[in-house]
Amino acid sequence: MQSGAAQEDLRDRLDSLFRYGNPKSPYWVELPACSLLAVESVSLDEQASVLAYASVQVVFYSAPDSPAAIRAMELFRDCLAHRILKADTVGELLEAAIGAANAICVLEGGILSGRNRFVPVHPQHSLMQVVANYLEETRKKLRVLQPSTVLANHMSLTLGVRVETLYRRLMSQFQTEFALRVESFGADAGLALKNLIRYTGYSQPDDDAYRKQVCHDVFGALIARLDMVSPADAAVARSGIGWSPRGDI
Repeated sequence: MQSGAAQEDLRDRLDSLFRYGNPKSPYWVELPACSLLAVESVSLDEQASVLAYASVQVVFYSAPDSPAAIRAMELFRDCLAHRILKADTVGELLEAAIGAANAICVLEGGILSGRNRFVPVHPQHSLMQVVANYLEETRKKLRVLQPSTVLANHMSLTLGVRVETLYRRLMSQFQTEFALRVESFGADAGLALKNLIRYTGYSQPDDDAYRKQVCHDVFGALIARLDMVSPADAAVARSGIGWSPRGDI
């Protein structure tokens, strides 16, 4: 398997088997081991860029503490470590972190989670903490790489994450970080809040309606503080109110 297209085809095939298959079918017990063979047949670069989600599926759908689950978790951790080590820019760090977070959408409910309908949600799964730790490492690296835009980068990360548990945690962390940095980095705070409120202009499926409400709540809680520190930066933040991706309203 040499080409990126071949890797993506493999990922899609594995995803279909896990997502739409019947756990009571005879092939199901063999699926994790077969998936692991496919993932391990390519380089770590290829695993990290395309097939990390396949490792997550093996962990999630295998029996806890089974050899397949343990090995798949090792592969997933290796993928995460590889991606953060190779990421040298803000964009690369954000892309890797958002990809890692969204790879575990299967842990929660929702029409876009990709979870097999025969398998219950499991937001307390150990994968959740693994990714939460990875996001924290990403935030630390972002602070070092670009200290003047910590808040804006944090918001870009948060808005890209589709897992509710992680989304809410990141929003809470953002509020804490905002309180610590707003007086020294007013422009960063204004840009972060502008991006936050602009996000409410996007349509969301019913399962994700909570995202808009959280955005409104956080914006409302923080804009007054920014007004006190820097009215000009607060005006920048408010310029995002009413924005539409269509550009017609």
